[in-house]
Amino acid sequence: FAYSDGKHMVAARSELGHALKEAVLEDRFRVESLLKTSAQRVTARCHDLVTNRRAVMKLATSAPAGQHLMYEVCMLSMLDKVPLVPAVYHFTGANAALSFSVMEYLEGETLAA
Repeated sequence: FAYSDGKHMVAARSELGHALKEAVLEDRFRVESLLKTSAQRVTARCHDLVTNRRAVMKLATSAPAGQHLMYEVCMLSMLDKVPLVPAVYHFTGANAALSFSVMEYLEGETLAA
């Protein structure tokens, strides 16, 4: 699962889930389970092997989605002192071969619930 030069490489959701299961990105973030898959991103629960904490990983599925993820990370960083807004721990950058962010895992129900 990767993209380059702004071209989206399509993978079936089941293939993507299988590819990410127990994957370790950047020798630090181990994917534990998929939380949500959409055309723009994959959201997964992960474990930070360096800090030994649970986190949420958002992976962009295309270059435009990587740009959107960058805007989200910037907004969350500006709101880092607001209660119930997750802290951003890591961001690879919008132009990385695989653009993803890692943020604080908040227990509880989702806003969609």
